[in-house]
Amino acid sequence: MNKTKTKHAIVIGAGIAGCSVAYALAEHGVKSTVLEANNTISNEASGNTIGVYYPRLTASPSPFSEFYQYAFLHTCDLLKQLGKNTGCKQTGALMLDFDKNMRIKNQGILKTSKWNKDVIHHLNQEQASSIAGVNVPVGGLFYPQAGYLAPKLFCKSLLDAYSDMISLKINHPAKSINYTTKTKTWSVTGNDNETITADIVIIASGRKLTDYIQSSWLPLKHVGGQVTALPQTEQSSKLKVVVAHKGYIPPAVDGIHYMGSTFHRLDKNPELLAETTKDNLENINVLSEQIPSLCTNKINTKEINGRAQIRTTTLDHLPIIGRVPILLDWQIEYKGLEKGKITENMISLDSSSYYPNLYVTGAFGSHGMTSAPFAGAMIAAEATGNPLKITKEVKYAVHAGRFITRALKRRVAINY
Repeated sequence: MNKTKTKHAIVIGAGIAGCSVAYALAEHGVKSTVLEANNTISNEASGNTIGVYYPRLTASPSPFSEFYQYAFLHTCDLLKQLGKNTGCKQTGALMLDFDKNMRIKNQGILKTSKWNKDVIHHLNQEQASSIAGVNVPVGGLFYPQAGYLAPKLFCKSLLDAYSDMISLKINHPAKSINYTTKTKTWSVTGNDNETITADIVIIASGRKLTDYIQSSWLPLKHVGGQVTALPQTEQSSKLKVVVAHKGYIPPAVDGIHYMGSTFHRLDKNPELLAETTKDNLENINVLSEQIPSLCTNKINTKEINGRAQIRTTTLDHLPIIGRVPILLDWQIEYKGLEKGKITENMISLDSSSYYPNLYVTGAFGSHGMTSAPFAGAMIAAEATGNPLKITKEVKYAVHAGRFITRALKRRVAINY
């Protein structure tokens, strides 16, 4: 049951983060207007032709691993609900034991996982090669429910599922957001000074999460990455599953493997990132090193295309999900962290200071297809008074306030 009087939300951004939260809000009976600065949805980090989805786990139990367990299973269920219009193929994903450290990590994941064999199990080299359809040099973990999808189709399916409740405005950047205490509403102003009002606002604008005064302090990291479109060969056409190694390669779609991905830390947040032959060559070299059976023929990199894009992440590699803290208020309220008078365990997320009904979802790095749908569900549930049953540790692990409390403990600036 919807416990809130919320009637209308504004979602800034129509990538996987924004489309996911709009869908989740609609499930709770809340209408939304989605504002997209570009001329199409899923245009930037969510704009690759093909994306893969699989869990990102740790060898030992942790909030990080627990979050991705929640997220992966949520996305799997959601893709089933949406049907074939997402371009989804549940091929399974094979995570190779490509070196000693990864082998130890995979062993730890398997040992501590509470999932049954329908969700995760280990394959030896012979079994892995059989299920992959091509020869792989080592075994690894296999996730039968994982696979690949078409991000643009996924986003479109999310919006179309509740077309009567979700309104999309393209070429409509959000220049500023402002709260009116008297009416308890938010107003979002575009470049043309047109203003739209709503009960709640969700910032889901990818690398532009910090474009607004309220969220400008978030310590984001920007990473450049490139996916390579590799034409299939007679041998690679036999690939049946997503294979993750130091990179990843899914089965070919319309004769092309959309594989990746390079990663380059960026000091700044440029508007555009150009495709380079160097990055395509790097992806191919990694594939050749990890799965030689897929690179038996000489590849002419000049005839291969790629797509470069800027991804947003954080220092701890977890996304940012939930209400937006008021920075100054938190710094005053939790100043005791500097001298050890209070600990992070004593902080109550529910009673801390926030901008009213302002949320953020983003910084998913290269795992947006797996994690953004669950982030949308978390926000919609909290905004409507129906919070999901997840642990306090997981909620805090992805909460924006974690950066404030850590900075106070370390006595450093928030942009550390």
